[in-house]
Order: sequence, then C-alpha cells, then structure tokens
Amino acid sequence: MPAPAQVPIPGFAVVGGYSSQGDSDLAPQVSFSAIPSTLHAGAPVYLIWSTLNVGQIEIKGSNGVDYIGAGPLPISPTGFDTGRISSIGSGIYQIPNGFTQSITLTLTAYDATGHPLVPSLTATAHITIS
Repeated sequence: MPAPAQVPIPGFAVVGGYSSQGDSDLAPQVSFSAIPSTLHAGAPVYLIWSTLNVGQIEIKGSNGVDYIGAGPLPISPTGFDTGRISSIGSGIYQIPNGFTQSITLTLTAYDATGHPLVPSLTATAHITIS
C-alpha cells in the first residue's frame, strides 16, 4: 500500500508563548461600551466592560440632569457614579431606567489596592437619548 500523500497547508502557523508570570507581564487594558448607545429617555441601558490587569473600576458621568449613584441611596450629588467595582475580566452594569438626556460616561481603572493606575487608564462611552 502506498504511503499517504502529504499536503502542505500554506499560511497556517501556531504561535504561542508562555510566561510564569501569566498575564501580569501585559500592560493594564480596558474596553467599555453602552448597549444600546442610542435609546429613548428612560429606556434600560447596559454598561459593559472588559479589563486585563485592573483591580477596580469606577464609571462616572454628568449631563446635569440624571443623578444616579451606587449604594443604598440611588442619588449622587455629582452625577452618575457606580462607585468602585471589583473588576477581574468582564462585567455588566444595568441601569434599568436609563437616562433622560444624552450623557458621556468615563470608566477609570485602578489597581487592586484602589490607587489610580500610572499612567491613568480610562475609556468612554456616549449614550444618545433620542
């Protein structure tokens, strides 16, 4: 019986690496979005993020109208504020009653002890109320 034919597969390679430090060798990273980003006043919106080598995040924003905060009292005197959220990987934060006017939210990343990262690491998401 003849030997099976060998067929080369062009353009295919396996590239890998290993570090005993795991992902700690990588710089901190964040991505942040609002879904949906365009909605009607009072409609629910979800804030979604993904982090790498970040211990905590906080999401803030102000449109001069909506004052939603973290904790037992849903009011923040300075605008929308989630307070600090422990962040390992991905997360989601629901705002059931949404916003009444358009707003830009800023996610700020912190290390595991709550100190701001140096250099600072932020991401923004804009929500348009139609």
